[in-house]
Amino acid sequence: MRTLLLFLAALPFMLYGQSSAPSFAAAKGTLPVPITGQYRLLSGFGTHVVAGLEMGSSGVYVRGKGSCHARAVYEGSVAAVYQFDSGYCVVLRHGSYLTVYAGLEDTDVKQGQRVKALATLGRVGRSGGDERVLHFQVRHEREPLNPALWVKF
Repeated sequence: MRTLLLFLAALPFMLYGQSSAPSFAAAKGTLPVPITGQYRLLSGFGTHVVAGLEMGSSGVYVRGKGSCHARAVYEGSVAAVYQFDSGYCVVLRHGSYLTVYAGLEDTDVKQGQRVKALATLGRVGRSGGDERVLHFQVRHEREPLNPALWVKF
């Protein structure tokens, strides 16, 4: 988790500062769930107290089962594909908005590639047994936004 937060804070500046996508903004509240198959929202956006400690989340964690995949919630271009300790992270650009899909076991996309809405981005990594967990974020440039306000969970 800490590695993911450090990684996201260090996203290359080139990912930011591009033109706006009013159509993405207009889709607020109607985007599809970023994981295939049955899912359960594990944790919400913002600050939470866990075992007496205050912890923040720039996104949500979504649990899936079996061989679930992360999928694009909107058309865009692959701004980055990174590998880190716990797997892969794919960042999609939608004008001045970004969506982040972290905790992937593998990826099906490459940087610079254009993807359509619902395109498979990669298999979600295993968290134990048959369960898999995806960390998903929506950002307006560097500002994290609450995914629950954008996606129809």
